[in-house]
Amino acid sequence: MTPQRHCPDCSGAMMLGYIADKADSNINTQSYWAPGIPKRIRLFGFGAQAIKAPKRSEALAVTVYRCQSCGRLQMYANDKATRGGSASDKSVL
Repeated sequence: MTPQRHCPDCSGAMMLGYIADKADSNINTQSYWAPGIPKRIRLFGFGAQAIKAPKRSEALAVTVYRCQSCGRLQMYANDKATRGGSASDKSVL
């Protein structure tokens, strides 16, 4: 069970969640943090570009808490959420 967090702005209750990214082909994935500067790559030799994916061992799931009173978001990227935290914190990378 995740301990109750309180908003630093208004002291309201914070609710655990995540940011869903819409990948190509309309597939939902969870956002993740990667070290360094993003490296752009060309797709299929055309002008379209994408960001090269980081090594899976370096990627950390982004966990987000939202204040139920004022709407403030706080984002965290840590090993626990990515590599076997509680069921509500597990990554879908």
